[in-house]
Amino acid sequence: GFKKRIETSQMAVSLLGVNFTISLALGSAIKNLVETSLEPYGADSEKFLETASQAIIMASKLANEIDLELRDRLLLPTFLPETGKFIISRIIREKSQVDEFYEEVKTSTNIAEIEKKYIGVSTSTVTAVMFEKWGLSQTLIDDIKYVDEPSHPDNKSLLVSQIIHVANKVCNIVHPFKEESIKEAIEYARENKLKPDELEKIINEMKAKLEE
Repeated sequence: GFKKRIETSQMAVSLLGVNFTISLALGSAIKNLVETSLEPYGADSEKFLETASQAIIMASKLANEIDLELRDRLLLPTFLPETGKFIISRIIREKSQVDEFYEEVKTSTNIAEIEKKYIGVSTSTVTAVMFEKWGLSQTLIDDIKYVDEPSHPDNKSLLVSQIIHVANKVCNIVHPFKEESIKEAIEYARENKLKPDELEKIINEMKAKLEE
């Protein structure tokens, strides 16, 4: 409920300081600039902000274990990639495919693949293109562009995108902290030497906090 969202945000601010508040304000501004309905994902803007906050916490804690210097850099590229879902939602609605799209994403652990099936590209690509048009930092764009596909040969921000990929898999907007997604995230971390044991501990701590 609302109380849990407040607790999540307060926890994020205490962990990350004022930079999180700046990220939240930017995310809210973007939310108001684009279509605010996320019906194809069975979600709304409140859930968008909630899961993005959770992803920041997870990515930040994992960065503490892998490379402390990445922590501040991860704030915006962790919080902002999912804004492309507002654009995708509008396209899906215009194509009158809301119900069939949701039927697929609600059971999938690979939402990016469902997005590609319906519109040809995934969220992180849409977000990167949008930010390029807005003239935002090239580093930020590089950090975001291949979050859904970190192994892409053109990826210039491998470690950053891998950490965000893990956080987004667990803290996704359709079914955050789904057991199957958690298992896949930990296995991905193991395959890519991203401190899988520490990740599992972080996930369990966050789940316990959310269930209080």
